[in-house]
Amino acid sequence: MNKLIQRWKIISFSSRSVPWFILILSILAFGILLPWFGFSWDDWAFVWISHHFGSQGLARYFSTNRPVWGIFYQLSTSILGNSPWQWQVFSLLMRWGSAVLLWILMRAIWPQKQRLAIWAALIFLVYPGFRQQAIAITYGHFYLIYSAFIGSLLCSVLAYRNPQRFALFTGFGIGLSAINLFSMEYFFTLEIIRPLIFYILINQDKEKKPVLQAFRLWLPYALVLLSSVVWRLFLFPYQTQNYQPLFLNTLKSNPLLAIGHLFQQILHDVYWTTVLGMSRAFVLPDMQSFGKLSTLVYAGLVAVIVLSGGLYLGFYKSAETKSSPINPAVWATLLGLSAILAAGWPFWLTNLPIGLEYPNSRFTIPFILGIAIFWAGLLNLVPIPIWVKSTLISIWMAFAIGQQFISANDFRRDWEIQQQLFWQLNWRVPELKPGTTVLMNELPIQYASDNSLTAPLNWLYAREVHQKEMDYLFAYPSIRLGKSVTSLQSGSAIHEDYLAAAFDSTSDAILAVYYQPPGCVRVLDAEVDDLNSMLPPAIRQAVPYTHIDQIIPESKSPAEPPRDIFRSEPDHGWCYYFEKAELARQQEDWAAVAKLGDTAFALGDYPNDPAERLVYVEGYAHQNNWQRALDLSLESASISPLTHPMICRLWERIERETGDSSEKTDTILSVRAPLNCTTNP
Repeated sequence: MNKLIQRWKIISFSSRSVPWFILILSILAFGILLPWFGFSWDDWAFVWISHHFGSQGLARYFSTNRPVWGIFYQLSTSILGNSPWQWQVFSLLMRWGSAVLLWILMRAIWPQKQRLAIWAALIFLVYPGFRQQAIAITYGHFYLIYSAFIGSLLCSVLAYRNPQRFALFTGFGIGLSAINLFSMEYFFTLEIIRPLIFYILINQDKEKKPVLQAFRLWLPYALVLLSSVVWRLFLFPYQTQNYQPLFLNTLKSNPLLAIGHLFQQILHDVYWTTVLGMSRAFVLPDMQSFGKLSTLVYAGLVAVIVLSGGLYLGFYKSAETKSSPINPAVWATLLGLSAILAAGWPFWLTNLPIGLEYPNSRFTIPFILGIAIFWAGLLNLVPIPIWVKSTLISIWMAFAIGQQFISANDFRRDWEIQQQLFWQLNWRVPELKPGTTVLMNELPIQYASDNSLTAPLNWLYAREVHQKEMDYLFAYPSIRLGKSVTSLQSGSAIHEDYLAAAFDSTSDAILAVYYQPPGCVRVLDAEVDDLNSMLPPAIRQAVPYTHIDQIIPESKSPAEPPRDIFRSEPDHGWCYYFEKAELARQQEDWAAVAKLGDTAFALGDYPNDPAERLVYVEGYAHQNNWQRALDLSLESASISPLTHPMICRLWERIERETGDSSEKTDTILSVRAPLNCTTNP
C-alpha cells in the first residue's frame, strides 16, 4: 500500500501542461458535435455576403455597424471560406486562446498563486451562462477581440514586470487595446479595470503613492480610450443607429426614476450573470426530449471530466507562497467584482436586457472575465483543503461542459432541419424567378430566423451577382407583415435592407411555403390550402396571394445547395418523391405523379401530414385510378375532420378538370357523403 501511495506522489502536472489541458477541455466542451454543425443566426449573412459580394459587401455590411471589426471578417472569410467545420475550429481555438491568455495574465499578476490562475481560466472557458459557441463566425470574432483585450492587459503587466522592455510591451498593449476599443462596444468599459491591475502590481512591491503611479501607467491607455470615445461620439455617424442611449434620455427627463431603475438593473444583472449563470451548470437535461443516446453521452461526459479533471487538478504542481501582506485571493476577488461591475455599462446605458437564454445571453460575455476571476479568488479564500477545492471545481466544470453539450445538441438538431428544408426546397423548386418573397411559417428552430435564412435562399437560387441588390427574401408573415412586407394585397411594396444589399419587390411575387418537420416542405396550393385550418393562421392568410408561377419548373441549370455547406444530398425517401410529385403536378404531368406515388408508397414510409397524400389523389384521379384516389382521400380524412374542407375542395377541382365517366361519378359521391362536402365551403 505504501508503495502505491509513493507512486501516486510521483505523478504531477507542471504548468507546461495547462494549455494542453485547457485545449482538451475545449474540445470536450465545444468539439464533440462539431462535424454536425452548420451555420446559424448572423453567420449565414457573413458567409453569404463574403461569397456573393466579396470584401466590398462585408465592408458595406459593417459600415454602419462596427466598421473596424468588419476588417477582421474580411480577412478571416477570405482565408476560411464557406465550410462550417473550419469556422467551428476557428471559434474553438479563439475561445481556447482567450482562456490560455487569462491563465497567463493571472500568473503574471500573482506568480505565487498558480491554482488561482488555472481555476479562473477554467471558469472563463466553460461558463454555462453563455451557450452559443456553435454560432462560430460571430463568436469566434467576439473571442478574437476578447483575446486582444486580455492580451493588452497581459502586455501592461509584462511592461511593469520588465522595465527594460517597458516601451515594447506598452506599445503592444496600446495596440491591442485600440483593437478592442475601436472594434466593438462589448468590452469597451472593461478598460477601466486596467488601473486597478496597475495598483495591485505596485502595491505588491510596496511602493509609495500606488494610486498616483497606477494612473500614470494607465495614462497612455486612457488617451486611447479617450480617442475612441471622441471617434464614437463625433466622427462615427452611425454610433447610435442600432442602439440608442436610452438611459441618458430618461436621466434628462426623470433623473430619480432613471437612477433607481439603473440601480435595480445592476443588482439584477450582477446576480443573474454571477450566481444564476454559474448555477446553470447543474440544470439537467430532460431525457424524454433530449433522447436516450444523448443523455447517455451527457452522463458519460460529465463522469469522465469529474474523474480526469479532479485527478489533473489534484496532481497539478503549484508553488503557493505568501509574499504579500494581503492575500492575493482577496485582490483577485476585488478585481473580479470590479470587472463584473465594469462589464455591464454598454447594456445598461442602452437598456438592453441581459439574460441567460438565446439571443440575450450574448450580453453575458463581457461579464465572464470578472466572473471567472471573482469565483476563483473566492474559492481560494475558502479555508478547506486543496483536494476538496479541486474536487469542487472539477464537479462544477464537468456539469458546465455538460451544459455546453446540451446546447450543442440543440444546434445539431436545428442544422438538420435547415438541411432538410433547403434540400427539399431544391427538389420542389428547380429555379425561382428573381424578386420572389418566400413566405413561410415560423420554423421549429431556435438559432436561425427568417432574416438568417434569406442568405441561403439567395445562395441557392441567385444566378447573377448584383452590386447592392438581393434577388430573394425569406420572411415569416407573423413577424414581417405590416413591416418589410407592407401588405399582401396586390401591388404592395416589399422592402428589406440587408445592409450589404437591399431587396425590393411587390406582393405580386409571393410564394407561400409550409414546413413542419417531420412533414415535408409544401409549396401551398392557393385553391386547396385556403381551406386548410391545420396551417398556422399567419401563413394561412398568405395562401390566397401565393403565385406558383414564380417557380420555374424546368431549368437548364437547376439550383443545388452548396455541398461544402449542406454536404451530400439526403437519401431519396418519402419527401423526395413527394416534392418531385408536386413539381410534376405543377406541370400537369399526371402520369409522372402517379408513377412517383407508386414508388413513394412502395417505400414502406408514410406521410407525416395528411395533406401530403393529396398530390397523389389528384394524380391517380387524372390517370383514372379512381379507387386509389378514393382510398387515399379517405385515409387523409380519417386523420382529422380539419382535413375535410380541403379534400372537398380538391375533388371540386378534380371534377372540373377530368373527363366524365360513371366510375368518376361514383367515386365523387363516395367522397362527398362521408366528408359531408355539400355543407363545406
